[in-house]
Parts: sequence; C-alpha cells; structure tokens
Amino acid sequence: MDTADQRAETDEVFARLSRRYILPDSAPLGLQFVPSDGPSDRDAFVKAAEALGYEAIWFPGEDEDDDAAGYLELERVISPVTADEIWRHESLLTDLARVHGFIADGWGFLAPLEEVGEA
Repeated sequence: MDTADQRAETDEVFARLSRRYILPDSAPLGLQFVPSDGPSDRDAFVKAAEALGYEAIWFPGEDEDDDAAGYLELERVISPVTADEIWRHESLLTDLARVHGFIADGWGFLAPLEEVGEA
C-alpha cells in the first residue's frame, strides 16, 4: 500500500470510530507491523522504536519458531486523539519499519471506548 492510500485508510477508519465512539482526550494506541517478504531485523526495529518511546510486544504466530508468522505491536499513549495524531505516529513507524524489513498491518486503541448513546 502506498503512503497516500495508507493515510486515506487511517482517515476513513478514524472517521468511522469517531461516529460510533466518544473519543477521549488521550488513549493508548497500538500499531501492528509484520515482517515483509525479504529479510527483517526485529531486534533492531524494536530497539529503534523503544528509543522513540514506544513499548514493543511481539506476538508469535501459531508456530513460535517462525518469526514470519508473528507480528510486532508498538504501543504508546497519544494525545490528542485525532486522525492527524494517529497518522503522525503511523507514518513515523511505517518509515522505520521499512528500514528493518517490516510493513504496517493496522492500528487500534488499546482501551475500551464508550459508544455514542450509551447511558
């Protein structure tokens, strides 16, 4: 996916979320990355992301010995909760991921959100 398509998808997902949920001023955001088809260096990617203030968690696939089957989640509390702020983190980490042989695979909030209209 190219950068313009990725940004458009982020904006679309955020718009859907903001219609359905009351978004807080700050929230924990998780961004997921998977190894690309070529060589990847998870340790270097984690080290670089942690140096930027992200917490890194590796989720192995069904075969824990097959790194290509798992994914890396980078987490950080963001504020304000806006499409622009999500994109700021997503684009930074997507560029960093490419250097280390990973590709973006999505994002989401890591805390429950209150639905619009709930009592």
